[in-house]
Amino acid sequence: MQALSDILTPGRTLCRTPGVSKKRLFETIAGTISLHLDLEKRLARLQHKHYLTPEEDLEKKRIQKIKLAGKDRIMEILGRYR
Repeated sequence: MQALSDILTPGRTLCRTPGVSKKRLFETIAGTISLHLDLEKRLARLQHKHYLTPEEDLEKKRIQKIKLAGKDRIMEILGRYR
C-alpha cells in the first residue's frame, strides 16, 4: 500500500467531490485512524479475558464491526487516489 503522503502530493486531485479540501481529507482519515486505534485497545482488553459475559461478547462483536467499517472507509478514501 502506498504511503498517505505519496497519495496526497501537491498538484494531485485530492477529492472528486467539490468542496472537500486536503485538510478535510487528512482530518477525516486521522479521525478514523484514531478511532480504530482506540477500538483496538478496547478489543485487546476483552480478548485477554478468559471468559466473556454475554454483554462483553456483544461489545466485542460491536467493536469488531465498527473497526471493519472504519478500515473499509479508509481504504475507500485511499482507493480513490491511487
